[in-house]
Amino acid sequence: MKQESRDFSRGRFKEHPFILRRPPKTSGREEFGAQSAHELISGWRRLGLTAEDMVATATAFAAEAIAWHLKRDVIAQSGPDEVIISGGGAFNPVLVQMIRDRIAPIPVVRADEYGVSSNAKEAIAFAVLAYETMRGRPANVPSATGAAEPVVLGCITPGSRGAQWPYGGLSVR
Repeated sequence: MKQESRDFSRGRFKEHPFILRRPPKTSGREEFGAQSAHELISGWRRLGLTAEDMVATATAFAAEAIAWHLKRDVIAQSGPDEVIISGGGAFNPVLVQMIRDRIAPIPVVRADEYGVSSNAKEAIAFAVLAYETMRGRPANVPSATGAAEPVVLGCITPGSRGAQWPYGGLSVR
């Protein structure tokens, strides 16, 4: 990877408002979608980066942002014994190694090593949200989503005989 791409990645990432926000937070296409990708690619083309350098720079950007947040918001606060990763990035060996290099000597392991599929993160999250909804408890994180207040999420639509949740919380007729 060219030196310019490493410098571009490390120098610019801390300028992005999403990167500067403290967790908990969430992002999506509104933060890093087609518009953002177009702007990055245009900038990298002006620097003369190849397609391979662009992919390497984007990977370094992600690793740098993850490691920076881990150091600032997790490691400095609680000194974890290990970092457990999941999701699509957990399957990118280059990204995982970059994170390992940046937070060493703290081990980085995939959730799969604990019997939780890295592919199942979203399904597990929705199961937890459904459980909280059934218990009648707020499950949103206003500081991450921008919601005005904690609220019970989702809507339970019972069948023709209604629904009884045996553990308290909702009873719908």
